Amino acid sequence: MCSNAQIVELASELRNWPTPLQIFVRSVPSGLTFLDVGIGNRGFVLAYHPKENGFGVDEVLDDEGFQMGYKHWFDEFEPAKDKLLSMLREAQ
Repeated sequence: MCSNAQIVELASELRNWPTPLQIFVRSVPSGLTFLDVGIGNRGFVLAYHPKENGFGVDEVLDDEGFQMGYKHWFDEFEPAKDKLLSMLREAQ
């Protein structure tokens, strides 16, 4: 089970990334928590959805706007974290 603390901890870890990142963590009263990460002109999101009890990971493209789904869905935090880190490495 995820907690906001896991996402905040990941955001803290990303502050030591070798390439400068723009990092934002936001939560809403329903429990949704978003970690938005910008690298260069690209943007990525890891989102926790408590109602669905899972995590979405995706790249946010300029021409997409707001999407209701994610390309990658995980039931647990660690695989979602690993996918986000993999996408950030690829974006460097």
